[in-house]
Amino acid sequence: MLEKILVVSNSEMDCEIIKNNLTDSFALFVNNIYEALQHLETYPDIRLIFLDVDLPEMSGYHLLAHLKMSEKYASLRVIIISKNEEFAKMASSRELGKVDYLRKPINPESLRIIVRMQSEIVSQSDLVKKMSDTNSLFDLLFNEAPFGISITRLDKNSKNYDPIFVMVNPAYERIIGRKQSEFNTYDWRKITHQDDLRISEIYYDRLIRGEITSYVREKRYIRPDGTTVWVNMLVSAIKTDDENIFSHLSLIEDITSRKKAEEDLLESERSKSVLLSHIPGLAYRCKNDKNWTMLYVSSGSKELTGYDAESLLNNRDVAYNDIIAPRYRAQIWDGWKKVIKNHQKFRDVYQIITKSGNLKWVYELGEPIYDKDGNVEALEGIVIDISAQKRLEETLQHKNDYNEWTELLNRHYLERLLTEDLKKKSLQKRALLVVNLNSVQTLTSVHGYHYSQELMKMIAEELKKNVCDRCKLFLTHENRLTFYLKNYKSKDDLLALYERIAKIIEPIIMMERISCGVGIYELPANSKPSEVDTILKNLLLASEKAYINDERSIHYVFFDVAMENEIQRERQLEKELAEISDGISEERFFLQYQPIIDLKKNKVCGFEALARLKSDVLGFVPPLAFIPVLERTKLIIPFGRMIVRKSLTFLKKIHELGFEEMSVSINISAIQLLSENFTKKFLDIVKEVGVVPEKIWVELTESVFASNYQEINSVLGRLMEQGIRVAIDDFGTGFSSLYRLLAININSIKIDKAFMDGIELINIDEAITKDIISLGQKLRYTVVAEGVETEIQKDYLMAYGCDRAQGYFFSKPLNEQDAIIFAEKFNK
Repeated sequence: MLEKILVVSNSEMDCEIIKNNLTDSFALFVNNIYEALQHLETYPDIRLIFLDVDLPEMSGYHLLAHLKMSEKYASLRVIIISKNEEFAKMASSRELGKVDYLRKPINPESLRIIVRMQSEIVSQSDLVKKMSDTNSLFDLLFNEAPFGISITRLDKNSKNYDPIFVMVNPAYERIIGRKQSEFNTYDWRKITHQDDLRISEIYYDRLIRGEITSYVREKRYIRPDGTTVWVNMLVSAIKTDDENIFSHLSLIEDITSRKKAEEDLLESERSKSVLLSHIPGLAYRCKNDKNWTMLYVSSGSKELTGYDAESLLNNRDVAYNDIIAPRYRAQIWDGWKKVIKNHQKFRDVYQIITKSGNLKWVYELGEPIYDKDGNVEALEGIVIDISAQKRLEETLQHKNDYNEWTELLNRHYLERLLTEDLKKKSLQKRALLVVNLNSVQTLTSVHGYHYSQELMKMIAEELKKNVCDRCKLFLTHENRLTFYLKNYKSKDDLLALYERIAKIIEPIIMMERISCGVGIYELPANSKPSEVDTILKNLLLASEKAYINDERSIHYVFFDVAMENEIQRERQLEKELAEISDGISEERFFLQYQPIIDLKKNKVCGFEALARLKSDVLGFVPPLAFIPVLERTKLIIPFGRMIVRKSLTFLKKIHELGFEEMSVSINISAIQLLSENFTKKFLDIVKEVGVVPEKIWVELTESVFASNYQEINSVLGRLMEQGIRVAIDDFGTGFSSLYRLLAININSIKIDKAFMDGIELINIDEAITKDIISLGQKLRYTVVAEGVETEIQKDYLMAYGCDRAQGYFFSKPLNEQDAIIFAEKFNK
């Protein structure tokens, strides 16, 4: 057994295990390298050292360096103790065997085996010579260490303490960025950062003079590429026998990443401090109690609440809960309870009462802080002043909800109110009453916009007299005012309101010579929020219907079942027309052709193409019912192209049958004429079908010229340039003046059926039809009479020189094949 063993460790547990398992040896225990060196001097018969290299500040490596530098310790055996697994690999790689390494925590059995083996090694001098060399172990650790190690010898008598010998390990080379060969001639001062040089020189000088035995410093070196590396440096003197020679050990660890993290953290803390001092509110940390007892409050408290931060801390002068407006206290407490339970963030907007008694709007954002057991330690967050934002929101909300010149709530607000009310199941009666004053627009063209606006403002002020909790007034359009009534008893209440309205409005509108329609809609009990838009449309429809009554300048109409059926019929039409436009069951839409007779030759000279619709649900639908739907939905454009193509295909067919002088007349709406590239698209179909433009007539009603006159007339001019002829349909029922008649681009006028009806019953000389014929002929227009139903009417037209005629006297509108047969028979 070994006589004496030195144990160098600061772990009481490790020392206790070694002591209890080395009863046959004399063990000395020290906890630092200085006591270890003293014991080695005092007890030269020490043969084995247990060295804990996990000692603070890497002092275990200092002891190894001392042992390496002294010849008298050449035969000393060292067993490394460490929790670092890398030492096990390092120890086994240099023929030292596992006995050179003992892993923490110490296993007693492993300890006894190691001591027994080391005893045998020491007892055999040849093995000792081969394997117990401390230098081998130091070299192994020196080269494999993850931190930088350098050993320096220098001449103490030289001016600048010139180095005699410098040895560095690979990690030192990597950290400093220089090779071993460069260190024998280098001056560490030249590669030290200027900010660290002075203090480094002071410590180094004191170490050499013996005033200190070691020092620890954080400093910066400059690498060859100009980058800076931060190191944690431990420098320790190594005792030598020569007084003129000084040796020291330097251990360095690269801490650049750590320093960068510290700088980032410092900047983050600084930024946080700046942020907290500048936010328009306060940052806090408080207890989770009813008073929200403050543990930390930022300086922003003063500006936000009027109280100093110290006044709130630990509820010294006032608790934060007392600052919260009473109506919000329960809400905030319940909100935090839910947040804590679900591990969420807290967000809320509420009001506080400042020290001066004023109310402020605040926004709080916070979160619970939990301990390792999941219990709430504290609550942290910020409270921000949003009073200015709230005032802006209220201003914007007011602008969004109210009309600025009447100060009445607008349509958007009514829609939201209806939507919310219809979500609630209620048995109380609800109704809408709209006062439709669209005829006020006629005053604008005469007196100007401001006049009509002031009139509406005056009417609104008068109608406000009917407003109460159960009856609210809205401006839903610039010329429409809508009442929303709730919890009324019967229809009589609605009529009573109407009479009060009529009493206010009627004198005004009679003086202005305008009319007013009042629509009333009682909301069914099963009305849904999704139907709000439909409800308001139905209400408007009822008010438009009220305009028809001529007995008074103001009248009312209730939206009823018949009106609803009419709307359902229109919706069915819309659905089917949309399907046909998409190519579904196109046969429902077809054309019929009414013959046009040349009265002078008594022959068919052409046909007017007339659109027909056979609905799957509604049966045959007259053009006056579906054409307005086509125009309102803009489906008239694709349907118009369909009509043009079918009409021209029919024209080509009758030309191929030998009726080359016959023409076809096609009705075109203003919407079609004003659509993009109408002329080009029309002429493209003409070219594609292969018919001559001169045999094509385009018919327009006289009323289309009431608006967009110049643009429409320009399109007609371009068509006429290509040989297509233009006729005014239903002439005499529109608004054309003689001047306008002379200016428009047309070739023909078609006298409306109204001028033919009843000719048999009056003095023929008194009928104005002959004057229309005369006017047309003087303007060199082809004159066509429509709606001829009797022979007397035909004879009248012939007597006054009318060019052409059509009507049931000659033929009703016919299907394509029947039209051809009729032409063949009539023209024989």
